[in-house]
Amino acid sequence: MSGSDGTQYPFRFDENSYDLFEKNPDGGSLWLTAVVGLQNANSKLQEIAGRTLNEVFVMDLHTSTVMARANVAAARAAGR
Repeated sequence: MSGSDGTQYPFRFDENSYDLFEKNPDGGSLWLTAVVGLQNANSKLQEIAGRTLNEVFVMDLHTSTVMARANVAAARAAGR
């Protein structure tokens, strides 16, 4: 997509941004990264979930909505 001045942008302006978090065993959440677009967020979620047993999740901070989670069962089984 390009702007009115011809600048090229790697995303569409109508796509939301999403933040990814990892839930630590102590119950706290650690912010990991932000991405544009839900498809990108889900891809990043799967990538991160493959590197940890902790629960990881995607959140839309504008609406405070958790959009997706991964490693939920593994984290609960481990007592996290």
